[in-house]
Amino acid sequence: MISCRLAAGFLRIRSQIHAELRFLSVCDVTRCNSRTQSPYTNRRSQECRRRFHISPSVRLINSFCSARQCHAISADALDGCKNCGDVLQWINNQLSTTPKNAAQAFRKLVTIYSHKASKTEIMNSSFFEELGEILMSWDVTLNSETIRLALEGATFADKQHQLVSYFCDMAEKTLSNTTKLINVRDICNMCSLVNAIHGTVPLSLLMISLEIIMSRFDTWEISDAIQVFEFLRLSNVPGKSEILLRTSDYIADNASALSMSEVCQVVHHLKLHDYENITCLLALSKQSAKFVSTFSDRELSLILQTLKHFQICTIHLLKALEYEIPRRMWNTIECETLMNTMQYFGSSRFLSQPLFDEVSKYFVEYAEKFTTHQIAQILLPFGQLYYIPSNASEVFDKIEETFNYRWHDFQPLDVLDLLYSCVLLARLPLNFTHKMLSSHFLEKFENSVGVDVEVRSKLSQIVLAMSLEQKSYHLPKLPHKYKVKYLHHTMEIRPYFLVRQLKAGLCELLGGDDNYEFWVQTPYIYHIDIQIKLDKEGFVLSKDTEDTAAHSIIAICLNELDHHCLNYHHLLGIEVIKQRHLTLLGYQVIQIPYYEIQGMKSSKQWHEYLHKKIFPRSPRLQW
Repeated sequence: MISCRLAAGFLRIRSQIHAELRFLSVCDVTRCNSRTQSPYTNRRSQECRRRFHISPSVRLINSFCSARQCHAISADALDGCKNCGDVLQWINNQLSTTPKNAAQAFRKLVTIYSHKASKTEIMNSSFFEELGEILMSWDVTLNSETIRLALEGATFADKQHQLVSYFCDMAEKTLSNTTKLINVRDICNMCSLVNAIHGTVPLSLLMISLEIIMSRFDTWEISDAIQVFEFLRLSNVPGKSEILLRTSDYIADNASALSMSEVCQVVHHLKLHDYENITCLLALSKQSAKFVSTFSDRELSLILQTLKHFQICTIHLLKALEYEIPRRMWNTIECETLMNTMQYFGSSRFLSQPLFDEVSKYFVEYAEKFTTHQIAQILLPFGQLYYIPSNASEVFDKIEETFNYRWHDFQPLDVLDLLYSCVLLARLPLNFTHKMLSSHFLEKFENSVGVDVEVRSKLSQIVLAMSLEQKSYHLPKLPHKYKVKYLHHTMEIRPYFLVRQLKAGLCELLGGDDNYEFWVQTPYIYHIDIQIKLDKEGFVLSKDTEDTAAHSIIAICLNELDHHCLNYHHLLGIEVIKQRHLTLLGYQVIQIPYYEIQGMKSSKQWHEYLHKKIFPRSPRLQW
């Protein structure tokens, strides 16, 4: 019965096509033999061409001509069809039409007219209806690929058309039929297409799809995992977080097999989902290092932005960038890619002196190519990692020149970041700091990005730097609402075992815990880890003694691993400026870096170490 219906359907389409093509061919032959045509013949010819949108340049010949002379479009050329007539010729050229061919023609036809006024006319045409009837007559044997092709066409069609609802129902029916072997890609694609048509996916269809997808987890390929990431972008997927975990874990286990394009796709999906799987991201970062030289600038920017967002860094990728970026920089690198690279190095605390020197030279040479935002973000890591480039004078001259000519192009936050980087490096741009602290400019902060704790901390630190390092220069006062009492990042909680060992060592050295104080907040926004007060003769005073009664105050700074660059025993800019300001405020600053106290366990070792650090010229005391 199905075969009969199918045959009848094709006969109707073929007869319609041949009738119109024969008439058009006769018209063409007549046109060749005579320059005049009857008004009726001319009108009918134009009507047929208009109906099927056949170009007049296409010369159709009658049915008795040789097949070798017939102009036909091959099955592989469906993508090249430009109008309805081309699609008709493509169907006429098929030796045997299958549901897949019909679905392809359906999708192509609707795509052609998706943005044209004639879409409604084509949707209601007998040809369109015939194609739909063919697909509907094969509903018991339609495979998933055919339904996917039909759904792709339905996304461009009228959403109220009965065929669109039919194809959506067929998708659910096909997925419900467990006897059919459907691959993960087709399942995900069908659900995404249904979502594109209706704006949502029925819960029953989602549940069926999830059950099939997860039941085949052991046979997944990498392309399947990427399709699942796409599938999970549907808003109402149940158990989304658990599936994201399993999918990202699968990627982590198979990261070494990812191609360059697959790495980019996975990173893109993790960014869209804002899903953090540390193991997966570390594996992706390591695998990305293999393709750094072949990534396009846009792909490299995507990967660096995502890894920076999740605060992921690996030595493999940083080393690869350290080699590749200077080589690419003087050729065709995009400014955005260079900015993302510098931001990534800054957030990773990785100081690459060769790269930073090359970037500084490139900035001096091509500063006009960059936007003001890019300039601020490229130069900010120099201050964050406290690196003064070899051409420092040229860099700061170029910064001043850029400020002079492009001041009004800078956004308030970019001005703050750039000036803050200069202040960290003890280079104070006096004139522009004065401009930034004006009431007019401060209002821009509130109107644009707002004044959060980070902004207020930077403003307070800049003002303190100017007052301590340039005492002769008078700045406008910073309004109280823009100030902070202390810098939040200096209030870090130290590891318990380190605090316990320090207290034991200090008690033995100073004769009790009344002679020193932990976690002291100074009046100058900075926090001191350990404070010891001394009199004129250098004897230790009680911690309750007033600061004014003490002759000198020792400020001990515990510089842990995250206070240094990742690859050097080099303090970050925020720690350098803190110690510089404490020194200017009259404190005797003593550093205790993490690499000097690693491995020390006994109280005797701590006692000897602290004695050498705090009282290097005094004999060791015994209590």
